[in-house]
Amino acid sequence: MNNLNLKRVVDLENILVVLIGIIIVLAMQYTEVLQSANAVFAGILAMITVKYTEITRKILEDNTKSRKISFITKQLEELYYPLLDFLKEYREVLYAAKWGKVQENSNNNPRKLQYLGDRDNSHDGCVIITDLIRKKYLFKEKETKVFFTIFVEGGHCTNHISSDVSFRTYDELKRLVEEDIHALEVKLRALTA
Repeated sequence: MNNLNLKRVVDLENILVVLIGIIIVLAMQYTEVLQSANAVFAGILAMITVKYTEITRKILEDNTKSRKISFITKQLEELYYPLLDFLKEYREVLYAAKWGKVQENSNNNPRKLQYLGDRDNSHDGCVIITDLIRKKYLFKEKETKVFFTIFVEGGHCTNHISSDVSFRTYDELKRLVEEDIHALEVKLRALTA
C-alpha cells in the first residue's frame, strides 16, 4: 500500500502543479485582459473629458459674449444715448446785443449755446446730469470720461454756454460721445451677428 499511496501523492502533486500552472496562465491572460480593458476605459474617459472640456469652453464663451452684450447695451442705454440726447438739447442761438432776444443766424453776433431741454421743468438738465454723473463708470474711453468730468465739474455745463473754452469742451465731448456710440454699436453688431 505504500507504493499506492506514494503514487497517489505524486499524482496529486502533478495535478497540483498543473492546476497552479493553469492558474498562472489564466492570471496572466486575465492581467492582459484587465490591462486591455483599462486602456479602453482610459481612452473612453479621455474622449468624454475632451467633449466636456469643449462644452464647458463653449458655455464660457457664450457667457462672456452675453456679459459683453449686456454691458455694451447698458453703456449705450444708460449713459451714451441719454448724454447725447442731453447734449443735443443745447441749441446754438444768437442774441442781439440791443434787445437780448434770439435772432436769425448772423455773423455779427457771438456764438452762444442755450440748453432748451424740458421747458416745463427748469431743473431737468440738472437731474439728467446728476444721473449721468453716477453712471460715468460706464464710459468706454478714458478721454471721454475726462471731457465729461471737465464739462460738468469745470462749470461748462450751464444753461448758457458762451465762452470759447466751454464751446471747445462741449464740441469735443459731443464728438467723443458720438465716436464712442459708433464704436459700441459696431462692437454690439459684431457680437450679435
